[in-house]
Amino acid sequence: MGDYSKFKKVETNDGLKSFRYVSDRLKSGIYDKVIIEPVDFYPSEVTSAQVTSKLLREVKAYIDKKLVDAIALSFEVVEKPQAGTMRVTPRISAIKTSTGDVEFKEMIPIGSVIALGKAAAGYRHQNIEIYMEFKATDSIDGEFIGGTVKQGKGAEISGSNEIVTLDHVKPLLEIWIEDVKDAFEKLQALRKLESQ
Repeated sequence: MGDYSKFKKVETNDGLKSFRYVSDRLKSGIYDKVIIEPVDFYPSEVTSAQVTSKLLREVKAYIDKKLVDAIALSFEVVEKPQAGTMRVTPRISAIKTSTGDVEFKEMIPIGSVIALGKAAAGYRHQNIEIYMEFKATDSIDGEFIGGTVKQGKGAEISGSNEIVTLDHVKPLLEIWIEDVKDAFEKLQALRKLESQ
């Protein structure tokens, strides 16, 4: 991702903390096009009895489509590097379950923690943790120009025997995509302001 010391906590559409970095170069308004890489699992896809390869495929397909739809509202989406074009690389490092609430920790170089669930009447719900980040670089020289590390909330599962489905994580993904959409709308507004 780059130098995490540059990141600052911000409030986003999910109402929780996220970390974001926007370089002066990105704020300058020189970018009006974007290459959107397919979402990648980093360093690799990790499955379990509850988090299946089917779920990971569905999450990937969902983000790939929704991200293009959201960004295309403000920026021209292109396929090849060219002047005025940034490259956006979305990464998920983990989707996993754990018992009990997950405490938010200081930013780590992978992503964010989504704590879903609480103990209820002697029956312990399972948390779903998702770590995700979005990285922006210049499409020609590869300079790191911005990024975000996400934290949010989604549905909970009833216990260790329940399989995680796309429906469990889709509300959270929708919030994150909406946040990306808003970020690109703000960048577009900055670009128009700089051009005046």
